[in-house]
Amino acid sequence: MINDRLDILLYGHDGRGLGHVSRTVAIGMALRRLYPELKICVLTGCAQTNELIGPVSLEWIKLPSYQTEVTGGISKGIDGFCGFSDPALGKARSTMIRETVRLLRPRVILVDHAPQGKHRELLEMFEDCSEDHQPTMVLGIRGVVGAVAQTVSPVAQALFKSRFKSLLWYGDRQILGNSHPLELKRAFSTDPVECGYVSRLKELDQQNGPPPAESNKTLKSCLISVPWQGEYTGDYVQNLARAIAALGSSQVTFHLFMGESVDRTLANLFDSIEGCQLYPFSSLYAQCLAESSSCIIFGGYNSLTDIIYFNIPSLVIVREMQDREQQIHLQSLRNHSDLITVQSEQQCSVEFLLEALKRLTGPPSPTRKSSTRININGAENSAHHLAGLIDR
Repeated sequence: MINDRLDILLYGHDGRGLGHVSRTVAIGMALRRLYPELKICVLTGCAQTNELIGPVSLEWIKLPSYQTEVTGGISKGIDGFCGFSDPALGKARSTMIRETVRLLRPRVILVDHAPQGKHRELLEMFEDCSEDHQPTMVLGIRGVVGAVAQTVSPVAQALFKSRFKSLLWYGDRQILGNSHPLELKRAFSTDPVECGYVSRLKELDQQNGPPPAESNKTLKSCLISVPWQGEYTGDYVQNLARAIAALGSSQVTFHLFMGESVDRTLANLFDSIEGCQLYPFSSLYAQCLAESSSCIIFGGYNSLTDIIYFNIPSLVIVREMQDREQQIHLQSLRNHSDLITVQSEQQCSVEFLLEALKRLTGPPSPTRKSSTRININGAENSAHHLAGLIDR
């Protein structure tokens, strides 16, 4: 055990996408910017965390990564890259988390999404906390929970009641209404603190300067992101390649970011198409999105917050997941912005994608409503809340 103590430990679990970790990193960035005297660390298994942090001086501890696959809209854990089965990996991570907390003795711990952590991997940590080290626990939950049983399960509710001090809600009532925070209040018997949307890219721009003005953005440049491969992603990517080829415009540059799980043969479809530039996920993503005049993304919280921040015309592809979080979220967002077009991944025909590309890369419509009224100060507001819990 070391004599000094960590002030704030930020836990963000990993799996399919980057949403949980991206929010966690953004709050860590805000803490480093607003409270540089505090000792801050992120704890996660996400292999892309370093790319998410970028140039910010934010430390993080790497756990072995979880891996998942989606079948019938349901996410299921599979063997990790280290070779451990999903259950064995959960047990190993539980012990690693317990020992990390025992060593660093954080004053405050922020947990994203579920009080018990993924696969209940935080329970061992709670059992180990001694009377002289009881960290102040805070739970942070995205704007729309969706039908995610583990987030509001009886185990989650009992653990929150016995161990947690406060609940942060990363949403905006003006956009999402009152039903979501009321659902959280019913589940956890406490009023959630409304923080606003958590934007990692906004925090990055606090380091690098504001995004370019609309007039300075690259003309007819479109960013396309495929973060991970699901059941129907292969057909979607093939149709997208055909649509871009059919567009046949040498005046448009397409920046395509493909996640590690996307089959390389799908990425190769774009090699011979004029104007297509392929990248793995990296810190270049933020720069390309800032300079793009439009984008095609999937509908996760992190990606939606990116386009809200940059306020550009977007085609949002929705995966048919059983929790329906993306569909519910986008229904509310579309009521406040005409810049967003939504389509199911399974319904993305070549014809639809070609017409969408023509709209995205064509002249802007003067009648579009922007989404600038959305509160995206969630990282900063969360940082103030967490710092206020430290007994200094």
